[in-house]
Formats: sequence, structure tokens, C-alpha cells
Amino acid sequence: MIQRLPLDSVRKSLIRAGVAMAIDHPLLGVGVGGYQRQILTTYWGFVPEDRRNNPTSLIHTEAVRVLAETGIAGLLVWLGLLVAVAGSVLRAIRSPLPDRRIAAIAAGGVVLVIVIASQFAGRFYSEPFLWLALGMVLVVSDASRWEDAPAAT
Repeated sequence: MIQRLPLDSVRKSLIRAGVAMAIDHPLLGVGVGGYQRQILTTYWGFVPEDRRNNPTSLIHTEAVRVLAETGIAGLLVWLGLLVAVAGSVLRAIRSPLPDRRIAAIAAGGVVLVIVIASQFAGRFYSEPFLWLALGMVLVVSDASRWEDAPAAT
């Protein structure tokens, strides 16, 4: 299946190595930050022979990195984060205030673009705009919660 992806051989080998790590360590993975160390040692056989003098060890596919480093447990937490963000955005979009809806759509759109881009760039957690957008999502969704609350007397 990985062979059919429209990616170069290095990216395919990085994905294959990540999948192998996940298969070998399914529950908790190889440890946070462990992908690079593992591909340069235990999973060296996945590095293409023509790249072994200058190997690429940074995986550019965030979902595979999360699975390889943190296993099924970490992948479920990561997916839970994405679902929680989506729920917060949807709650804020239902706000009666147009400015709040626009802010929610913008922040949610930024998060979506970053999630998609992180499957090709390998910088989900280090992307500064992710944290700005997540902060915006929290602010607009929390404000929507206050709108729904009964007025204090």
C-alpha cells in the first residue's frame, strides 16, 4: 500500500520504518522523540542504500510519527485532541454573534491546514501558528459557552 503513495523513496522508507516501529511496539511506541534514534540504529535497514551516507531521519508524516513514537495509546490521544478541537470549533460556529463565528471558522481552518501540512512537513508540534490557532479556538469556544449559560441574577 505504501508503494502506491505518490511520494519519493525516502518518504516511503520513513513511513515503512514508522509502521514497523508501531508493529514492534504497538501499545506505547518507541518513546516520544525516539523515531530518529530508532531509524538510525534498530531500523537502519529501512534507510535506502543510496542515502546511507547522509540519511534523512526526520519523518514528515505526523500521524505515522505519533503512532511510531507513542503507539496506539498516543495516537488515540492525538486523535482525541483533533476531535476536541473540531467540537470546539463547531460549538463556536453556532454562536449567534457573526464575529465569533468568523473567528471560529478562521481558527479552525488554520488548525485544519496545519494538520494536513504536518503530514508532509513534519512540524505539527513545533508549528507556532498551531498554538495561536488553538488558543483562538479555546477563546471563541469558551465565549460561546458563556453565551449559552443562563444569566446570573
